Amino acid sequence: RAAAAPAALAHAFRGKDGEDSGGVAGQKTSLRGESTSGRKSSSSGGYVCTKSQSRGRRVVSVADLHGDFEAMLRLLKGLGIVAEKVGRAETSWSSAWVGGNAKLVQLGDVLDRGADGRIMYKFLWELQDQAEAAGGQVFLLVGNHELLILREHLQWVGGRSDVCSYTQKFKECVDDGKKQVEPTYPCKGVSANDTARGCLKRAWAPDGDMGTQLRTRFATHKMKMALKLGDLVFV
Repeated sequence: RAAAAPAALAHAFRGKDGEDSGGVAGQKTSLRGESTSGRKSSSSGGYVCTKSQSRGRRVVSVADLHGDFEAMLRLLKGLGIVAEKVGRAETSWSSAWVGGNAKLVQLGDVLDRGADGRIMYKFLWELQDQAEAAGGQVFLLVGNHELLILREHLQWVGGRSDVCSYTQKFKECVDDGKKQVEPTYPCKGVSANDTARGCLKRAWAPDGDMGTQLRTRFATHKMKMALKLGDLVFV
């Protein structure tokens, strides 16, 4: 099932002391560039970011990226959060954060429906660390689809390519799916051989590479179920 195109809305806050406070500034725009307030909007790759009229620290929220890495990059680049040079290759991720002191809130549902959940989380975790070092912040909330994967409910995975991305034999795994055979493969991030779906489950288990990272970031409050910024609550 193809992932739906993600949408974003940017807000800015400024309190008396310059810290985040209540009061939303900025305006809504349509997804394709028509400003609903008569103000000029900007777009990148078909996605639109709102430009705050406030001098406050910018807060950007995005949701339901659902396994579409390219759409996520187009969106974050259009919002001025991620450098234009960034692509799928991890070697292009250095200095990816260009958002300054902005706060990015990812509202969950990165996993399922599309095929890129694994690489998307790896990128978002890297971006979170870079933002913190640069004076910005990335908050990653957990959605119902993350909880489904953690509970090993795989009915919404993004097809064969999604589960095969958790193996070390991606092309072979995809080809086997076309032949309707299900052998075992060496798993990524886990010292085990399993089916593709088994490798996905192992990756998000407490001792898997993805599951370990997620739980570590929960323990250090870098991943959350809900977040309050100013007078807004993100869930």
